[in-house]
Amino acid sequence: MSLNMNLKTFKQGVHPPELKQKTEEKQVERPPLPQEVYIPLNQHIGSPCQPVVEKGEEVKTGQVIGEGEGFVTSTIHASISGEVKEIGQFPAPDGTTPVMVHIESDEKDTKIKDWKEEDWHELDIEVLKNRIAQAGIVGLGGASFPTQVKVSPPEDKSIDTYIVNGC
Repeated sequence: MSLNMNLKTFKQGVHPPELKQKTEEKQVERPPLPQEVYIPLNQHIGSPCQPVVEKGEEVKTGQVIGEGEGFVTSTIHASISGEVKEIGQFPAPDGTTPVMVHIESDEKDTKIKDWKEEDWHELDIEVLKNRIAQAGIVGLGGASFPTQVKVSPPEDKSIDTYIVNGC
């Protein structure tokens, strides 16, 4: 597919330089697992999650470690397998000190798989909404708005099309 980068579809439109010269010939590599992670329980707009794991517990990659109450919340999952070392307030990059789950890696990356593959076209809409909520899917905007809220319109409205932008 060839794009005409000279095409301007709106007044004063620009195409900034891509600046890929230093990386365009590089291979994609999988980084090593971190030795430890601190996972905040407030990764979305709405009320922070409550931890559902305890200090000393062994967790698997993908395991639910935080659940929220209410409609505007999102489930939080472990990003590595290992031992929960601590649950407490730790400094975050934004200068806050939210409650986080500190996990020390067992270097195995043991994944939890508690689902079976199904054709989503054949699933009931409420089942799909519940799966979206349990997956912890949120938007990539500044508020990390929970996706299950976006796919739950008022009863007098309906959704006939999903547009997915992801990687």
